[in-house]
Amino acid sequence: MTEQIGIKIENGSIVVNDAMCEETVTIKTCNNINLYVNDNEVPYGVNYPITSLDKIKYTSYTEQPSKSMKLIVSEDKLEARLIITYKNGLTYKLQDSPICKNISLAAEKVEIECREKYSIIDIKNYLNEQGVVYGIHINKILMCLNGTDENGIIVASGVKCIDDIPKRLKMIVDTKEKKLNNENSEFVDYRNMIQMPNVESGQTIAVVEDRVEGNDGCDVFGNKLKKKTIKDPQNLIGSGCRIEGRNVIAVQPGRPMFKANRLIIQSVINVDAVNIETGNINFAGDVNVRGRVYEGSEIRCCALDVSGAVDRSKIISNGNIVIHSVVLNSVILAAEYNIERSEYLKVLKEVENDVNNIISETQILIEKTEGQKSIGTIVQFLTEQRYKCLTKRCISIITYNIKNGITDSEGLEFIRTKVLNMGTVNIKDIDEIKRFHNVIKDIIEDISREKELKVDCTVGYAQGSNIKATGNITITGSGCYQTNIYAGGNITFENEAAICRGGILQSRDGNIKLSQVGSEASIKTVIECCNEKAVIEAKEAFANTTFIIGNRRLILKDNCRNIRLFIDHDEDTIKYELLKR
Repeated sequence: MTEQIGIKIENGSIVVNDAMCEETVTIKTCNNINLYVNDNEVPYGVNYPITSLDKIKYTSYTEQPSKSMKLIVSEDKLEARLIITYKNGLTYKLQDSPICKNISLAAEKVEIECREKYSIIDIKNYLNEQGVVYGIHINKILMCLNGTDENGIIVASGVKCIDDIPKRLKMIVDTKEKKLNNENSEFVDYRNMIQMPNVESGQTIAVVEDRVEGNDGCDVFGNKLKKKTIKDPQNLIGSGCRIEGRNVIAVQPGRPMFKANRLIIQSVINVDAVNIETGNINFAGDVNVRGRVYEGSEIRCCALDVSGAVDRSKIISNGNIVIHSVVLNSVILAAEYNIERSEYLKVLKEVENDVNNIISETQILIEKTEGQKSIGTIVQFLTEQRYKCLTKRCISIITYNIKNGITDSEGLEFIRTKVLNMGTVNIKDIDEIKRFHNVIKDIIEDISREKELKVDCTVGYAQGSNIKATGNITITGSGCYQTNIYAGGNITFENEAAICRGGILQSRDGNIKLSQVGSEASIKTVIECCNEKAVIEAKEAFANTTFIIGNRRLILKDNCRNIRLFIDHDEDTIKYELLKR
């Protein structure tokens, strides 16, 4: 039997049988296989002639198995996750083929298992290289040895620091006002819409809770996390109450409330009207005015309820204001303490920024002058030439503190001796300015920690007035004309026929809901929400009305009805859509 002439693939090897004859046999390579004949690489796709005397070999494309470790540390550095990935390798093997004179090679993929795994020692060494030395969980490391999913496994945990909780009051009675529900009544009594909380003399109104000490923490890198040490307040209560054991007892009937973080009891007075006969009212408690507030009057109180009109007057309160009738050419300030505190905080931040810049520039000028100029001389030059407002701001700080009964402190002493009356020349050391800078920063931190008192204001109609409140402002009647309104919360016009024409309406944190806004005569009307997430709604808005949300501005070109304005963050502009009515 004659032996067949040709080439075959057997067990991954290339076998040539040409019986030393002159008949030509050829071979053609394939993807992922590099074929060599007599050490020369065979071009891809070419039928290459060979004989049994040729030296034939091939190599396969190969990817070796791999492994990797990745550490992810949380932003607060209290958690470390380990991701371990094992990846198998691959290579290609020639497929067996029967003998033929012209053969085309074919290859099949062969997976190479990753057998080399990480050990506990490998992982611990890796964590140590990354600086993770605290809170390591050996049991979690064992779970990682065979690999993890894409989320990894927590292999180290830090300890969160817990701040001190100072001595405080737990209220037994409510300190918030309650709005009565008159929706089911045939007639709405606007004089009794809001019910103020009241307590009787001798009533227990709160319990003193003991101080709780916090503890320091530690992150996964072994860094100590220092807790905030918070001192106990010097006084938990003010006028109108006393402490017996752990109980806080009211010593007079009135309204419980917090003022400057102290619990006090404020009583209530009732008057028929405020005019030249009664004189101005300056009262620490609540005031109910059964009639009107006449021209030229001034009221300073906690909460205020006025049944009649307010004409050319000034009202300052630290509680909610309800004016059932009209407000004409008047100033209404709800939450005077918070408004003053906000202005004081703004001044402090400006002074802190000025002093910080003065420290930096003083250090630069000391180096440039090579010590030839004294620190006092350099600081005086900076305050006179570049920071001219610093003296005025420091005077405002002194004024605010004296008004609140504070006449002596480290910060005030520095202002008196080192800032005012050319006192900057007395500064001998840069550390003096740095200490003053730290004092201002501490005051800012303390004030910022205080919770702002949200105070609401409700009026029937307003004209030619300025109204401010840290909470919500509600217009219940026919609207407002040429009136500026500022609210920390929402501004709402309850009457569907209410008109807002002229003036500026501004909400810091809330939304604004209007009925009719602007006018056909294009009277300038500005509606502004400082919060970028806020929404403005209007039943009818006239052209030339300006709407502002965040720092984006839109002026209506045409009259619109039933619109809702908001910021489209994709296009970074104000857009409006029609409301479903």
